[in-house]
Amino acid sequence: MSQHYVFVKKGDIRDFDDIYEGMIPEPILSANDLKTLLSNEFELTQWDVFENRKLIGKNTAKHIEVTIDAVGDKFARMVTVNGIGQKAADALAAKLDLSELE
Repeated sequence: MSQHYVFVKKGDIRDFDDIYEGMIPEPILSANDLKTLLSNEFELTQWDVFENRKLIGKNTAKHIEVTIDAVGDKFARMVTVNGIGQKAADALAAKLDLSELE
């Protein structure tokens, strides 16, 4: 079953409430590096820039969509992945030392 997952770097942030209260997630990777890694991981072939501040990648054949909260050399602090299962989410989290937000 595919779902929607939001990831941040492992650290003090446990959930969205922490972010709403002003905590800032630690940097994961530069948006360019994360784009390359996720393109390979999920076979993403289409990338668009949204409002000059987010990258959105898609694999339309597998119905996967990834959103990176940065563009270019800026560091991404949050990644959202739609259309993957729990095993793929766990593997991505382990690979990049990420926590899933609830």
